[in-house]
Amino acid sequence: MKKLTNYERYLRGQQKNQNFAKILSDESLRLKVAYKILELRKHNELTQKDLAKKMGTSQSVIARLERGKENISVDRLDAIAHIFGKHVELQLA
Repeated sequence: MKKLTNYERYLRGQQKNQNFAKILSDESLRLKVAYKILELRKHNELTQKDLAKKMGTSQSVIARLERGKENISVDRLDAIAHIFGKHVELQLA
């Protein structure tokens, strides 16, 4: 079994706090979405400016989305998926 780092031990302890666990879960989802947008954009060799133009928004909005600093609406997420020939799937677990 892998030995936990101090950070991992701290994080496990903090996750027992319901408020902390919710914030961590919310942020984790936001970052997963952000990373997927970044990954799709780079895979398709688009700049942030290129993607922004296709979406009718600014490069700074794309930058905030890719950093997880802006909440994304379902409509906007669907528009991004459509640009890359993808679709959005939702799973509530």
